[in-house]
Amino acid sequence: MKINYSVAQQFIARLILIGLCLQSCGGGFDNNPLIPTGEEQVASIQTTTQAILPRADIQPMVDKQLTAQGGHVVNFYMEAGDLRANVVMNVPEGFSKTYEGVEVLLEQGAELSDLPRLGQQAQQRRIHLQPAHVGKPAKIVIYKGAGLMGGGNPDSDEQKEGSEEEEEEAQSDVQIQVSNTQQLTSVASLHAATEEGDIKRIRGLIQAGIDVNTKNNNNWTPLHIAAQRGHLEAANNLLAAGANINTTDNNGLTPLYLAALLGHLELVKLLIEHRADVNIANTKGCTPLYMAAMKGNLEVVKTLAFSGGANINIQNNEGFTPSYIAVQRGHLEVVKYLVGAGTDVNIRDNNALTPLYISVLKGHIDIAKQLVALGADVQDPLYGAVKKGNLEVVKQLIQLGAYINAKDDNGYTSLHVAVKKGHVEVVKLLLENGGNLHCKDSAGSSLLHIAVRKDHIELVKFLLVQGVSPKF
Repeated sequence: MKINYSVAQQFIARLILIGLCLQSCGGGFDNNPLIPTGEEQVASIQTTTQAILPRADIQPMVDKQLTAQGGHVVNFYMEAGDLRANVVMNVPEGFSKTYEGVEVLLEQGAELSDLPRLGQQAQQRRIHLQPAHVGKPAKIVIYKGAGLMGGGNPDSDEQKEGSEEEEEEAQSDVQIQVSNTQQLTSVASLHAATEEGDIKRIRGLIQAGIDVNTKNNNNWTPLHIAAQRGHLEAANNLLAAGANINTTDNNGLTPLYLAALLGHLELVKLLIEHRADVNIANTKGCTPLYMAAMKGNLEVVKTLAFSGGANINIQNNEGFTPSYIAVQRGHLEVVKYLVGAGTDVNIRDNNALTPLYISVLKGHIDIAKQLVALGADVQDPLYGAVKKGNLEVVKQLIQLGAYINAKDDNGYTSLHVAVKKGHVEVVKLLLENGGNLHCKDSAGSSLLHIAVRKDHIELVKFLLVQGVSPKF
């Protein structure tokens, strides 16, 4: 039976035939040989390995995230001089498919330097994923032109594409209907756009309905990235779109923590204005204020403490406060500000060490003097330094006004402590600076009694030479 086709059907058929002819013949504009398709094309490319390409040709692709045909996200990296890739496939929401360490094949004559600058549509025409099949590993194939799609003059098409898409990319992103199969790539694009501070792309993706609170492999949201990079306008747009301001990653880091750590003052102010919780600590107990104090960033410290109302005496897992870490790092102005704001100058860490002790231990004598002037207790650090046998710290504390013959609740002076621990040189130093050779503790024990009980023979001899009576 003869089938009759309508004029419209005949017209469409002719168009399809013309398209197929152009695809197989390179559009009729070049004298290139026919481009093989499918596995034949991959096989032909495999004969041209990366080994013949200079490293400079591969370098533009290293550490770049591009998009392959089908919307698959491809992260390129270099391994042993070769270009390889990790691929996150663009699959429906709720499914997951990735490839790691994928071999990258290059078509002879493929130019890589311009590829990262192309828009996503142009990238997809050049980059193809060959999924694993029947025992064959997955591969990424980079074509010099339009790859399996064929058609037209690839060089002129992509030059035009590159210039036009840079201007229209944000608009096209808005116009794209974000379906389940596009969601994974679009989320990755929002993270990438935020990292680059590309406001047009960020706005376009937000308008397209991308979830601004989706996290990447590091468990970071786009707001984390904006805070880390110091992209103020990007952060503004994300917050306006409903970004969770107090979201944390696997280490407990918030966007405010990152902004404070890296000294992005305006971002710190913005996040505080949007009611960020200034006292959220990371898994080690360190708050944004602690990190700013550690870095010596006075303006960020002031903003967090004054505008944000941060707890200035909060201790981390080691018992360190913001002022303690500022003392340890030698940040005098930060110490002065925090002490003026009411920080406890005598607070102890988990090892019972005070900021004054640490300042002397680290050689920050100017800070030590400031702490003493502001009311830091000198006696307690003296006992600690004597107990540890730290001769230099003992010297400095004596110079700062520590009283050698002061007694604790057990009647122990610093000399009793030094003898008990067997620190001969410390005993000598204390005696040289007015220590009482004949002092006794609350139980009536003399220095000699303690030295004998602890079997410190050298100290026994030294004390006898100094004139202590064996009957004393």
